[in-house]
Amino acid sequence: MMIDSACSPVSNEICRQWLAFSWETVLAGGLGLVGGWLAFKGATIDGRVHREGTRILFREQTLTECSFFVPTDKDGEPSETGTSIYESKALDDNFDDSVKYCADLLTISLPDIPPEIANKELAKYRAAVIESALAVSGDAAENKITEANMRTLKGRILGYLETIDNLKDPLGH
Repeated sequence: MMIDSACSPVSNEICRQWLAFSWETVLAGGLGLVGGWLAFKGATIDGRVHREGTRILFREQTLTECSFFVPTDKDGEPSETGTSIYESKALDDNFDDSVKYCADLLTISLPDIPPEIANKELAKYRAAVIESALAVSGDAAENKITEANMRTLKGRILGYLETIDNLKDPLGH
C-alpha cells in the first residue's frame, strides 16, 4: 500500500500504528456482522410468511361469514357499489326471519382474531360488527328493519375487512 511504502524510510508513531494494525481482525468482524444479519433475516422470514398466511385465511373466513350483508364484485371481493344478498331482497318469503337468522349467526360465527395478527383496532372493529349485528337482529325480530342499522353494519364490516387488509406485511413478504 502507499502508506507502507511511505513509512519505509521514516518511522514515526503513525507509521508504527499503521503497520501494527490487524486488518484481518477487522475484516473477520465485518464478515461476522454480515453473517449474523443474514441469519436473522433468514430466521424471521418464516414468521412473516406464516403471519401473512394467517391474515389471508382470517380475511376469507370473515368475508364468508359477512357475505349476506356485504356486497361483492365479480371476483368475490367486498365492494362499495355492488348489491349484497340483503340488498337484493332475494329472500322475499320470510325476509325478516332470514335477516334475523343471518344477523344472529354472524354474532356467533364471526371468526376469533388469530393471536398472530391480533391488535386493539381489530378487536374494536370486531366488537362493533357484533354490536351492529345484534341491533339488526333486534330490528328484524320486531319486523322493523331500519336502513340506518343496515348501513352501519355494512360500514363496520367493510371497515373491519379494510383493517385486516392493512395488516399486510409492508415489505411485501
